[in-house]
Amino acid sequence: MPLSQWEAVPPDHKRALEDSFMEGARTPGNFSARYLTAHLSNNGGPYEGDDPDLQALVRFLNSAVFLDFARAVTGDAAITLTDVHASQYRAGDFLHTHNDKVEEEFGFRSAAYILNLTPVWRAEWGGLLNFVREDGHVDGAFTPTWNAMNFLKVPQLHFVSSVAGFVTEPRLSVSGWVRRR
Repeated sequence: MPLSQWEAVPPDHKRALEDSFMEGARTPGNFSARYLTAHLSNNGGPYEGDDPDLQALVRFLNSAVFLDFARAVTGDAAITLTDVHASQYRAGDFLHTHNDKVEEEFGFRSAAYILNLTPVWRAEWGGLLNFVREDGHVDGAFTPTWNAMNFLKVPQLHFVSSVAGFVTEPRLSVSGWVRRR
């Protein structure tokens, strides 16, 4: 849910939504997520907001330099654009196991990327990017590290572990997909 939309929800309705999120998370086999997001660019387009830093970031992530880098890292020479969104994971936020494989009108997802923007984060706080084997076991995890970018090929089973309830600062990132037509 976009932050602006979440902030507009009346407090009593927020509680009902939170209960719904938690019920969905407890249901085996049900994909569920709880975190705040802001879409910055779809289909490689410019950021339409007023923030010049976000405008510059979106331009960079769709520049020839970054797209060449993404092609080299992924081995996919057909990458043509980048989608961009900002995410904020607060205490209790999570993202269940999924593989990011979606075929959309403006191209196929080749790889996902996550640019971590939280200055200080500890593994025991949760919010880790976990990689899952086909048998359901975790094969490895990345702790959000300031200014580190993680790439993962699509499809790759992964999830973001729940952020611990005692965490007071959010886990921040800019992420999305590099796409090919």
